[in-house]
Amino acid sequence: MPAPTDIPAALRGGLFTLKQARSLGLSREVLRGRRFRRVLKEVFVLAEIPIGAELVARAALLRLPTGAVLSHLSAALLHRLPVADGRDAHVTLDDPAGSHRRAGVRIHRRRLLPGDKTHRRGLPVRLDRPARPELPGSEGSHRVRRDASLA
Repeated sequence: MPAPTDIPAALRGGLFTLKQARSLGLSREVLRGRRFRRVLKEVFVLAEIPIGAELVARAALLRLPTGAVLSHLSAALLHRLPVADGRDAHVTLDDPAGSHRRAGVRIHRRRLLPGDKTHRRGLPVRLDRPARPELPGSEGSHRVRRDASLA
């Protein structure tokens, strides 16, 4: 049995892409091993790092074009609104064409103006109406936790 491949220091801090791993000498076979977990297609993390909604959101931004912003449920979570922790990241692109879904990512499309985004915990987030469809009394309100104290 071959000796385990050393994990490069550059990959120990958090998320990394398949391209980054390959440039540092790791093969797909090594990435499929038990020392790594796939967060989204071509985005990985060390196995001991827990995968939650914020990590999935960060992974989504690594896979999408510059200018993508977190929105809907992902924005609500970063704004610390009491919503259910969904598995998919919600991202808005200023691009009318293309796919509306990738595995683990729900893509929303609308024109984004310069004042439409802010940053929360270092991530670009849609500023206007974060998670409006998920607020109580509106369509999708079943996703809102009725008692914020449960959070």
